[in-house]
Amino acid sequence: MASVDLFTNGFTQNTVIYSNFTYQETSIQPNLTGSQPHILTIVHYNDNSGTAIVRIGRENYYNYVTKNYCYEQRLLIRVIQKNGSVIPINYENPNEIQDINYCYITSLSKNPLNIYPLFDQYILVTYTYATNTSDTSTYVDRGMVFNWDGKIISKLEFDKSFLSPGTINWHPNEYVVNNISPKKGFLRLSMINGIGTNSDFFKWSQFGYNDNGSFFLLAEGIVSSIQHLTSFQVTVFATLDGGYALVYAKTTSRTFNSNNMLATQFSENAGIHAIMLGYNQSTTLQSVILYQFTTPNLNFTGLYCSVDFVYIGHSCIAYVTQTQTSQIQNVTTTVITTTITPSAAAPTVIPVITTVTAPPTTITSSDNFYVKIRFLSCGFVISLDPIFATNNGSLTIVRTLPYGGYALIDRIISGSNMNFTFELYDESNALANYNFPIRPLITNFNGAFDILPNNTMLVALSETTTTSWQILSVQLPSLSPYNDNVYGNLHVSATYPPKGSKNLTLNSNSINITYQDPITLNKGNLYIYQSTINGSKILRQLINAKFCNIGNGCSVSGKVVTLKVLDCTFNDPNAQYYIEVDNDFIKSSIYNEPILGIDPNMWTFNTVGGVIQGLLRLTSDGTQYFQNLNVAERERFFNHLIDELTILIPTENGRLSSNGNYQKDTSDSSKIIITLSISETKGSDNQRISTEIESNLNLLIKNKEFTGISTKPTTQYLDETYGYQRYLLAFTILFSEKSEEYIDWFVQYGRVAVTFALASGTNIDTLLILRARLMNIEMFKAPFSDRSLTTIFWGACVAVFLTEIPQFILQIIVLNSSVLFDFVPIFAAVASGLSVLASITSKLFFIRHKAYSPYLSHFVEKRKTIIMYEKVEKQTHDTNDVVDTNDRK
Repeated sequence: MASVDLFTNGFTQNTVIYSNFTYQETSIQPNLTGSQPHILTIVHYNDNSGTAIVRIGRENYYNYVTKNYCYEQRLLIRVIQKNGSVIPINYENPNEIQDINYCYITSLSKNPLNIYPLFDQYILVTYTYATNTSDTSTYVDRGMVFNWDGKIISKLEFDKSFLSPGTINWHPNEYVVNNISPKKGFLRLSMINGIGTNSDFFKWSQFGYNDNGSFFLLAEGIVSSIQHLTSFQVTVFATLDGGYALVYAKTTSRTFNSNNMLATQFSENAGIHAIMLGYNQSTTLQSVILYQFTTPNLNFTGLYCSVDFVYIGHSCIAYVTQTQTSQIQNVTTTVITTTITPSAAAPTVIPVITTVTAPPTTITSSDNFYVKIRFLSCGFVISLDPIFATNNGSLTIVRTLPYGGYALIDRIISGSNMNFTFELYDESNALANYNFPIRPLITNFNGAFDILPNNTMLVALSETTTTSWQILSVQLPSLSPYNDNVYGNLHVSATYPPKGSKNLTLNSNSINITYQDPITLNKGNLYIYQSTINGSKILRQLINAKFCNIGNGCSVSGKVVTLKVLDCTFNDPNAQYYIEVDNDFIKSSIYNEPILGIDPNMWTFNTVGGVIQGLLRLTSDGTQYFQNLNVAERERFFNHLIDELTILIPTENGRLSSNGNYQKDTSDSSKIIITLSISETKGSDNQRISTEIESNLNLLIKNKEFTGISTKPTTQYLDETYGYQRYLLAFTILFSEKSEEYIDWFVQYGRVAVTFALASGTNIDTLLILRARLMNIEMFKAPFSDRSLTTIFWGACVAVFLTEIPQFILQIIVLNSSVLFDFVPIFAAVASGLSVLASITSKLFFIRHKAYSPYLSHFVEKRKTIIMYEKVEKQTHDTNDVVDTNDRK
């Protein structure tokens, strides 16, 4: 059980929020060693979901030969979700993941057993398998993909495990990195055997995804040897263009002859290089030089690279140590000797000068510093900044922060724990001023930590019990020059609709994104998803930047991209929508470099409170007053009505509108119905959403006697027995259709469909005109589903009993109560009675003869088939009659 929410609860210290997260291991889980569970690794998904993966293990024994710990022989993974819930995954198969994987090799090597979150609910686990665990030559690197249910989805076999050249010493060393679009796969980098005598040959392998949980080898290649290395650091990361970058920092020995003048100046050559690998690229390109150092005596001790979260491109930070030597020359010393004379005489001082000759003293000192390089996918370097940090611990680690700046972390071994401290630097390389009171943090011996995409740092605390483990969650402050990172992308400054909006207009036909820098369209995709009742997502629309232009509604102006959306995309009231933007959908117009995309978890909004189309009814007096107005006066009537309602509700100007349409209410011919629309808010978040205005308006009218509705010159004519009613059924039918055929039809004739929906407020059968095939025009061939047509049928049946029959009864009552003879009430009653009879008869007929029912999607084809069948049957019958007649003759 979690003691607190992992990311939201805690204690605030100025800009730093932190909290403890405790997980209690289940009592029924066997404890193989009787020791406490240790956090060995913390890693995260790159999808802004806030999900972290923790691997735990219990100490089995201490290997005094390798001086490293070995852990119980089973794989224990814990999936920690943002809300603090934990999903345990336990895998125990010693025949597959053998005991050799549960021991640390050396402090400088990667562990044999590693976990990598991929995407969705997939986790890659890499390990080593041996046909003979005592013979390192039989070791082979493998991988398995698990889901959160603990099920093995697929297996992978990589290469033979690397052995240090000329030895049988096993040396695990792999790097695995997800693609910038994780569903494209991942890249694995590792040393390889059998080439040369040095450990400076690398093999890279790109793996693609099969859409069913399995992965396959996409491309691979070799990185050539780099000779005479004196220091070497290598890393790999995903680039914004969909490929990968292999970056290495090196210093090499140089051999000079007496004719080489450089020999007197340099003894080493240092530099940082990059090899850019395109997605599915089958060859290894020549490395590009990112930077060369002219300073002698350099040694690279670390290297960390990632995409640049604040500026365009990518960034690398190299840890560098510069060794300096100095000598103390020979010194001359004077020795004063005192000669003792007889006691009667004064002592005699005789100075003796002695020269002490000693070899020069050599003093060696070293300074640590960092170099930050920003560069593009093409290898072009944008900037290089030296960082002279105050934090110079022997185990210093650097991490670029998702919200700007970077962290320098010291992990100093202290007994069976580590003292964990960190310093934060902003984008100008200045030490950040923040208040974090826990210095140092006491972590477990592994010092496990991770930094999530939401700028949360997770640190494994020292374990003190045999049943639980703890993580400290620290929300690091934003150190970017921008105010926030609400879209998980500092390059984006705003969007429409805004993130978290609850009032998007139904059938809104455009969205836009505003970036921090001038942009242009690239080649990737933008996806619009809608959430379903069961929590899954369905694709509503895809926009490809490559085929996006002004002609089809896509435009870029400076920093803003505007995209046309189909009328049917945002068509579900109360639905939540997600927008995902690929990393290569937009690129910088200055650097021609792709810009980070937007994860669907970071751009969500609702259509609740969108435009609501509804009806008001005037009283009999109001109807009579309205009908006596001329055209100009009726227009002023609607304007006054809107102005008065805006004040009475109250709401913002412009939220209420009317198209001026009206018609008699078929349920009461003495009254007319008028239209009124409520639009979405486009202002601040504290404005009322459309559904709130709708509810308030309805209550005000229905309680007219006790509200201001009865006091205003125009609103006094609103009928309190009617209130405010939506065009519910017709619009529900129009926007509930999901078939591609219907969507294609609605894209072309959506305006016509909405017009008929408005007209169907009193007679739902009006929608059938849209599929009546009038003059064989495509506009009147709406491909309604049987479900929608059935809804129309039963809606029409209900209307007969709720509107037509009551109207007929009222007209009979009025006729019976009349004193004077009048043809109009008689004619109205007769017409109403015939209408009711026709409606009931037609409904009964279509129930009895479904083949002829217009409430079936295939009624036209079925009717044609029946007519053809009847014709054929008639012709056959006539032919038989002729034959029979001839026979009789």
